[in-house]
Amino acid sequence: MAVEGSFDPATRLPRLMAGSAILFITDVRTGELAMYYAKGVADNNRLVAIRLTKAGDDSPEPHEHQVTLAGAKAACDCQDATYRPDRPGGCRHLNALTQALGRLANSPEPIREPMPF
Repeated sequence: MAVEGSFDPATRLPRLMAGSAILFITDVRTGELAMYYAKGVADNNRLVAIRLTKAGDDSPEPHEHQVTLAGAKAACDCQDATYRPDRPGGCRHLNALTQALGRLANSPEPIREPMPF
């Protein structure tokens, strides 16, 4: 899956946990941009998942996905991940979040393991 993922420049862990972060997913081949509101899900003060809600979606049932963060067993509940679980790199949501979280970890205010908030 050829996508690039990044959070809005103001995103830090507290904003992600509060649900005020935006994830940008760009399709590298077409240049198509999708934006998702991102909200962290914690368990014992550790970031364990991120809920994504597609921005600008006017459909009666908004496009919502949850990406569970579990290292090599990270997973998304979208249809693509459900029906193509063996895709290298996972679905576009997982792939983009992996990139965005990596950039966030390397930001001026680094996230340290475990990820407290």
